Amino acid sequence: MALKEADARLLELNEEIARLLKERENVLKEWNTAFNAENPENIVCIDENIEDIVHNLYLVNGDFKMHVCLFGDFDMKGSINEFYKHIDASMQMLNVANGRGFDSPDYQKNLVYAKAAEIREKFLAKTECGQM
Repeated sequence: MALKEADARLLELNEEIARLLKERENVLKEWNTAFNAENPENIVCIDENIEDIVHNLYLVNGDFKMHVCLFGDFDMKGSINEFYKHIDASMQMLNVANGRGFDSPDYQKNLVYAKAAEIREKFLAKTECGQM
């Protein structure tokens, strides 16, 4: 495969990845709604943002509050793929820094992804309207 052909194929694959990540966001919204309806532990993901520039995500269960993710406006301006790479890296770093296992359970990651997707969607809507 020549370089030009490989570049074209990579472009196609990157576009497919972006499409799948967008589709994943839609499914995460549905999952989040279902999880919140059936969540016996009453675990929620909240955003304690600083002037809508920096977002600190916490998983909260009653009085227990665990810092699980940190991202800012800059992270939301890039591609959807880069955004989720940052979310994953942030979760892993905070887990290690706080003495937790490197990886989180899937339901916790899904709560974080759903909240991050919601925040990014609002951010992109504001930037498209010229409010930023």
